[in-house]
Amino acid sequence: MIGGGRFRTRFYRMGRISKSANAIVMEPTKAATLALIAFGCTELFLRRGRTAKNWKPGRSDRGTTILIVASYLTIVLLLSLPKLQHSTFPLYVLWSGVAVAVLGLGIRWWAMIVLGRFYTRTLTTITEQTVVNRGPYRFVRHPGYLGSMLTWIGAALACGNALVLTFVTAMLLVAYLVRIRAEERMLAENLGSYYQAYQKSSWRLLPFVF
Repeated sequence: MIGGGRFRTRFYRMGRISKSANAIVMEPTKAATLALIAFGCTELFLRRGRTAKNWKPGRSDRGTTILIVASYLTIVLLLSLPKLQHSTFPLYVLWSGVAVAVLGLGIRWWAMIVLGRFYTRTLTTITEQTVVNRGPYRFVRHPGYLGSMLTWIGAALACGNALVLTFVTAMLLVAYLVRIRAEERMLAENLGSYYQAYQKSSWRLLPFVF
C-alpha cells in the first residue's frame, strides 16, 4: 500500500508537470490570437475617411478584396480547428512566430498611418491622391500588404502545424500577388508618370527580392 501510494503520488506529479508543459506550449497560440485581434481592431481605428472605410469595390478592384477577406476567414477557420493545433515545432520556433506577427502588425500600422486616407479597403483612388514615398514606402510600394502577410503567417507559425503554415503562406502569396498586380495597374493608370517613376526606384513587397 505504501509503495502504491508513492506510485500514485509520483504519477500525479508527472501529470501536473505534463499539464504545465502543455500550458506553456499553448501560450504562443494565445499570443498569436491576440495579434490577430489587434489586426482586426486596426480596421476600426486606423482607417481614415469615408472612402478608406468603404467596402464597395470599384472596377479596378477585380475581386481582390473578396479574395483577401476569404483568405483571412479560411485562415481563422484553420487555426480554430482543434485537430490542427498540435505543435510539431519546438517552443522557441512558436515564439518566433509570435515575434513575426508582432513585426507584421508594426509594419502595417506604420504604413496605414503614413498613407492615411489613401489606405483604402478596396482598390480605388481619391481625386487628390498623390504618390507617397516616405516612411516604409521609401523601401517597398506595398508595406501594408507585407505587414499583413507577416501577421497571418506568423500566427500560423505560432500554432506549430507545418501543413497549416505551408497552406497559409501559399494562399496569402497568391491572394496578395493578384492584389498587387491589379493595384499597380490602377495606380499607373491614375497617377501616370509619377507612379511609373516610383516603380523604378522601389521594390514591390520585399527589398532586394521582389
